[in-house]
Amino acid sequence: MAGLNKEIWMADIKEQFIPNTSFLSATTDMSAWVENDTINLAEAGIEPNVLFNNTSYPVAINDRADAPIALALDVYDTENVRLRNAEQVELAYDKRTSVMNQLRNALVKRIARRAAWMYTPATTDATKTNKVLNLGAETFDFDVIIDAGLFYDNVDAPEDRVMVLSPAHMASLRKVDSKLYKEILNKPGTNLYGFDMYTYSQMPKFSSAGVKNAFGAASAGTDLNSTCAFLKSEVMSALGSIDLFDRLRDPEARADVIGLQQRALVSSIRGKFQYAILK
Repeated sequence: MAGLNKEIWMADIKEQFIPNTSFLSATTDMSAWVENDTINLAEAGIEPNVLFNNTSYPVAINDRADAPIALALDVYDTENVRLRNAEQVELAYDKRTSVMNQLRNALVKRIARRAAWMYTPATTDATKTNKVLNLGAETFDFDVIIDAGLFYDNVDAPEDRVMVLSPAHMASLRKVDSKLYKEILNKPGTNLYGFDMYTYSQMPKFSSAGVKNAFGAASAGTDLNSTCAFLKSEVMSALGSIDLFDRLRDPEARADVIGLQQRALVSSIRGKFQYAILK
C-alpha cells in the first residue's frame, strides 16, 4: 500500500493551529527560530557598568561573552485513531476535516495546559520579579487585578501584560459586578486595567500550603485555583514539525490506524515578571 497523501491531511490541521481566542496567541511566537526542532538562542553577557562623573582614564574595556542556548522542542503524540476506509475518508473533505480537527484540538489542549503551567510562577522569588499571592479569606475581585497591575508598575515592567483567569475566579468577578463583567470580560483579549484578559479551564492547582502541583498531577479537593499574569515579551510558544503516522489495512485492528505527532515548546523566556493569584 502506498499510504495516505499526507499533504492533503496536513493542510487541514496546519491552518490556524493556535486560535486567536486562546491565551497562547498572546505570547511571543518563536516558531521562525525553530531549526531541526530546536531553538538556538544566546543569553546576553553581563551588561557594562555605567560610570558617573568619571575622572579616571582610560575607561575599562570588557568583553561581552554571550552563552549559546539550544532548546529542544517537546514531543506531543496523540493516541492513534482507528478509521474504516481511511483512503475513502481522504477524498471526503468534510469527514477528513472532522477527523483532523479532533486530533488538532487534542494537541492544542495538551500544549495549552503545559503553557498555563509554565507561565504560572511557583513562588515569590528573591528578586521580586515573580510573585505568588494567596488571597486566603479575601475575595477575588477587581481590586485584585488593580493590585497586580501595581506589582508590574513597581518593577518597571513593560505594558504588554496578559492575565489568564481560572473559571472560578472569572465567576467571582461576575458576582462582584455582572455589568462590568459583561462589558469588559465577555470577549477574550479585552484589556482591563492594563491586562489583556483571557480565561482557561485548566489553570494549575496549588496545594492549600501554596505549593504548585506537579504538571499533570491529580488535584485534591482542598487545592487552590490559580490565575496567572505574564508579559507577552517574556513568554514564548513555538511550533516545530508535525507528522502524520498511518497504517492501512491493519490486520489486528481490521481497519486503518492514524496518529499525529507535533513538536512544540511553551516556556518562560527568562523566568521573570510572572504573577499568580491563588484562591
